[in-house]
Amino acid sequence: MLKTLARAMTAVALIALPLTATTPAHATVEQCSQYLQNMGYTHPLLSLQCQLGEGDYTYAYRDCVDGLIARNVQRAHANEACRLAHLRP
Repeated sequence: MLKTLARAMTAVALIALPLTATTPAHATVEQCSQYLQNMGYTHPLLSLQCQLGEGDYTYAYRDCVDGLIARNVQRAHANEACRLAHLRP
């Protein structure tokens, strides 16, 4: 009985883990935007730059950083924000 229960719980955990471990793709854009707001930046196009950083192309991260710097975000803050946007689940 105990072995059966343990097997059933293991099976449920293996099925449920992928469902709970993944996050929606927009979560990283929200994290990027929230980070910039927390750092005091208010430019209206900052979330657009975060969306670029989330992109699935070769220079997405660089384009995000360059765009934020062009909007007067300090390089260190731009790097961190774009890192958040570029995270993959």
